[in-house]
Amino acid sequence: MTYIRGSHNYKVGFSYVKYLQDNTFNPGFGTFNFDGRFSGEPFADLLLGNPGTFSRGQGRPGLAMRITEYAAYIQDEYRVTPRLTLSYGIRFDRYTAPYDKNRLFFNFDPRQRQNRGAFPVRLGPH
Repeated sequence: MTYIRGSHNYKVGFSYVKYLQDNTFNPGFGTFNFDGRFSGEPFADLLLGNPGTFSRGQGRPGLAMRITEYAAYIQDEYRVTPRLTLSYGIRFDRYTAPYDKNRLFFNFDPRQRQNRGAFPVRLGPH
């Protein structure tokens, strides 16, 4: 939005964006290791289709990531003289941490003082 008054040209704006990214790709990867235990040569085991070891990956469900962005600004172009113009303003941007609507991934939050992992997290004086 623009407002012109005298030698001032004011501009104000606001933006709100909510990203909804749904990912349903779920390949369920695994690994095959051809080590030559059947023919003595790893590449020959690959051609024969005889892996020495293999593992099957656990596929994860699709993600439904959500992110919100806010932005606001105000600026002024002040024409001091016909040959001198001052431009100044301020802008605010806020990006939220991504989250999954089904709670399938998380972010580290140092405000949470619960230790649920194998490594202790210490906050504050030691």
